[in-house]
Amino acid sequence: MSLAQEAQGGPGMWMYLDLASVEDPAALYQEYLEKAVKIPEPPTDKPWGMREMLIEDVDGHTLRIGAPRTHE
Repeated sequence: MSLAQEAQGGPGMWMYLDLASVEDPAALYQEYLEKAVKIPEPPTDKPWGMREMLIEDVDGHTLRIGAPRTHE
């Protein structure tokens, strides 16, 4: 878990979940799409070596879910 700076995450809290493999965010993304979860940012490769996505819970809290990218 890491703390957000300034206005990151909007209302409520902001949480970061670091997953073990790069396939996990893709699998979660598909599951969340099927369940109509609000996804402000789909899985995206970040310059800091992570693949991350943003979701919002029912209370408006932002969760950033990510896993290390493989170097291809």
